[in-house]
Amino acid sequence: MTDYIIATATNSTRAPYALNLIASIQLRSPIFKEIQVYDLGLTRFQRLQFKGCKGVKLIRVPAFSPHWNKGWTWKPWIWMNTGHTKVIFLDAGTEVLRDLTEICDLVDRDGYFTVSQYNTLPDGCTLRTIAPQDYFEKYDVKPSLGSRPVVAAGIIGFQTSSDFYKHVLRPTYKACLKGDNLGWSEHELWRNTGFNRQDPPIIRECAYFRHDQTLLNLLLYKHIAKPIIQPVEKFGGYHSAHDHPEQLIWNSRAHNPLKLIGQLKYKHSSYVRNRVNVQHLKLVDSKLFILLSRIFRKLQRIMGIST
Repeated sequence: MTDYIIATATNSTRAPYALNLIASIQLRSPIFKEIQVYDLGLTRFQRLQFKGCKGVKLIRVPAFSPHWNKGWTWKPWIWMNTGHTKVIFLDAGTEVLRDLTEICDLVDRDGYFTVSQYNTLPDGCTLRTIAPQDYFEKYDVKPSLGSRPVVAAGIIGFQTSSDFYKHVLRPTYKACLKGDNLGWSEHELWRNTGFNRQDPPIIRECAYFRHDQTLLNLLLYKHIAKPIIQPVEKFGGYHSAHDHPEQLIWNSRAHNPLKLIGQLKYKHSSYVRNRVNVQHLKLVDSKLFILLSRIFRKLQRIMGIST
């Protein structure tokens, strides 16, 4: 068991992917002292299910700013508020394939862990690709750094004592609070919908404005001359779970078949209720699940069992 915690976040739509991620951690890398799941808008019944998972702490993200749920503002807030000094953050759309001790060791060595996103675009994903030209001046970043490779914001590790945390992550959070992460590239206005909808949307003059990730990368290159960046194929392969012979993480996003959900490990007090419900989540809002939840809460009160 390490002294690291692992954190992720989900709303109701992404909940199955977060459950699959939890199962992959439980099965393949049970080294973390805690798995924190940040609630971005789960249903009542989904909250019960996450609370029933072994080793999981469910935390609701408050409305800490008027745009807390826009432009991924919530993500840097999580980085600032885990309450732990050693953190690995994984997006809900990822799946752990192998033991993650190597990532923890890298954070111990360097103070942080980042993964390249350069190969995610045919011509290379660079700082210039995701950052508007005026942001280079605004954040005092040399335009010559525009060809540097972008790092992911959804697969990241850090120690709160590191310069990376103090000079990159913390200023990223402050910049998001100001709203500099809001907006869309013009050709991606079709993405301005649902949970992240912004009215009216701000047009950012770059090929692929990436919100919190844009700010993270600008501040990374401003404060760290030669950042240590790990290869995406091993630490966040996105084509498949076989991008690298020793691949640790699959960044599957919405393409995951969610095969691990049936192997989730539950707290003893909620095992039966969750096992009945977990058959690919088909009962998540059913009358049966409501009834089982009430029965288990009553039994827990009678037996003095805490969840």
